[in-house]
Amino acid sequence: MTFGTRIQQQIIAANHLFGFGGEFKTDDLSSPRLGDHTDKFGRVFIQDDFLLTDKWRLGLQLNLDRKNDYPIGFNPAAFLYYEPTEINKIWVGIRRARRYPSFVERFWPTSDFRGAPELSAERSSTFELGFSLNSDEVQVHAAAFVQQVDSWIGNTVLANLEDFGPVNSGKRTVLGHDFKFIWKYFKGGEFGFVSSYLTVTEPGPSKRLQVPEISIYSYLDLGSPMFENYVYVNLRLIGRIFGERSGVTYENSPSLPSVVKLPEATVFDGQISFQFSDARLSISMENLFDKKYQMVPGFFMPPKTFRFGISWEFWD
Repeated sequence: MTFGTRIQQQIIAANHLFGFGGEFKTDDLSSPRLGDHTDKFGRVFIQDDFLLTDKWRLGLQLNLDRKNDYPIGFNPAAFLYYEPTEINKIWVGIRRARRYPSFVERFWPTSDFRGAPELSAERSSTFELGFSLNSDEVQVHAAAFVQQVDSWIGNTVLANLEDFGPVNSGKRTVLGHDFKFIWKYFKGGEFGFVSSYLTVTEPGPSKRLQVPEISIYSYLDLGSPMFENYVYVNLRLIGRIFGERSGVTYENSPSLPSVVKLPEATVFDGQISFQFSDARLSISMENLFDKKYQMVPGFFMPPKTFRFGISWEFWD
């Protein structure tokens, strides 16, 4: 059970847009397997969006956060934006962040996996360079980043050579990019392409990247009003590509895990929807060609799946 509150306020002063606020959250866990635990988290921040000239902006932010008995985290961020026109933007920035260990990483107890209550928080520094274009017909977002994580939390065979569990494993470097392209090629028609790429350098003999190195999501929309504009019919075709990814399996030994690589997978989905004045009906078929694939070793993703949905708005 989670209880929390969030406060945020903005003030305009000359060429500055100041923001400040905070959030406070308490997570109460009661689990037969994990036991009873309580996490308390608090964060306060202050930020300034400073208009330097007509085309240049400077964004500054300072976050202070703390969870339980961990030391207070000091996480600044700074971004410089160049906006040559109203529809495009270029930016460069750097930020610090912190990730606290989860309940599972700290307390999970099984015969093969042991949580570590003494885990330290991960600390990361990220440098990012990006570009965006937003017009009526075309939207483009592209960003490249390099991130260094200190005390990153990775799963490994523990010192007793019998158990498997999380440890703080030194430095981890992530290099990646995100790209999004949307083209509204005619009224009611839209093509979208979203991709990401990650490459990771970390200590140890095997790379344990448990997300795809390459991930692509592409869709094609065809839509048109029908029946004297009483209903809007939309057809969407989706293609998803997942690159190689690493994970942990117990297939070779019931007590000692091993790191394996999963092959690339391509999956297609289809959906048709009917939008009425205050209701929407959708019918979809996921994994059209019944592709057998895994995102995590030992766990197959759903086969060909039929879905039906309806939503209704009773008032505005």
